[in-house]
Amino acid sequence: MQPQAAVAVKVLEFKGGIMPILILLLFATENEEFFSVSHENAKNGYTWEVIEEGCREPLPNTIYLENGDGEVCFTQQPPS
Repeated sequence: MQPQAAVAVKVLEFKGGIMPILILLLFATENEEFFSVSHENAKNGYTWEVIEEGCREPLPNTIYLENGDGEVCFTQQPPS
């Protein structure tokens, strides 16, 4: 067996199997735009704040993080 193949096999044999890696990969790929925009906003001083009026439906054409009910409870606020 080639050394690279042996390393790949050992990586795939770790406790928990490959499913956690696949789930994490799919999650990261699906949410790539959210991560990049929220990271850029954080570098520019934006912070995550609770929406004072309570949870609401997501607004169109915005980056949002929704809860299990499909509502948005937090928003990124610009620096004050």
